[in-house]
Amino acid sequence: GNVVVLGFGTSNGTLAVNSISASGGTIRAFAMPACIRNSSPGEETWVVFIDSGFTGTITANISGSANHVLAAGEYSGVTGFGVGNSSAPAATTDPSLSLSAFSGGGTPWTVGVFVANSATDSTAGTGNLRSVGNLTNVTVAIVDNTSTTCAVTHASANWGIGVLELYDGGSELGNGAYTLTGTGTN
Repeated sequence: GNVVVLGFGTSNGTLAVNSISASGGTIRAFAMPACIRNSSPGEETWVVFIDSGFTGTITANISGSANHVLAAGEYSGVTGFGVGNSSAPAATTDPSLSLSAFSGGGTPWTVGVFVANSATDSTAGTGNLRSVGNLTNVTVAIVDNTSTTCAVTHASANWGIGVLELYDGGSELGNGAYTLTGTGTN
């Protein structure tokens, strides 16, 4: 199973992703509870399961118009994901966020989505920086790690962070995991 983690960030916290769509293949998209709305910055983490051989484009359908960035990281061999965690916007230098523990089957990855009110890209902190982008007053970075913590290096800014678990076997039932049998949005 290939999974794309989409990190959506906006300088206007009332802007949201209404749905995820695709051309050139079938997807199942799940909105994670690792999201921050009605604050600045706004952050949403989406998990998109894509069919084998997918060669199309994945599009986020946004609720309005404001500066926003959509970053993506693709992961292969994923069979399930656990409920994430989020951190309400706060001004800090070099932000990080951790999950409490892994307890699912297989090898887990922690994936963090970092959104800041800044036009400066983040650099690697704890974990692997996979994707980063910015527009006026908003930057988004995706970081993954095989431990429970993800972090970026950045000067002080107002941050919103979402973090989740991906698994290559089993599921994180004790943490309210979702699996491929869930209902998604096409």
